[in-house]
Amino acid sequence: YRYNLAGDGLFAPGKAELNSAGRKQVDTVIAAIKKSYPNRSIRVEAYTDSDPIKKAAFSSNKALSQARAEAVERYMASKGFSS
Repeated sequence: YRYNLAGDGLFAPGKAELNSAGRKQVDTVIAAIKKSYPNRSIRVEAYTDSDPIKKAAFSSNKALSQARAEAVERYMASKGFSS
């Protein structure tokens, strides 16, 4: 099964930290996964926004995408998922 969340609801443009609305959305997905798919492997994918990279924090949109996926993975680990 696949859960798709809009990145603009999870992250500010050019950022890789989950915002409060994003945490709430991920919490909803976490609850659904724990209820319907316990003990299953999951994969987290993230994409960048359409803004070109202009800051040194990320060398490319690919690096931003990776950082966003890792942020979601860390958050899910903090909620009991094994990373």
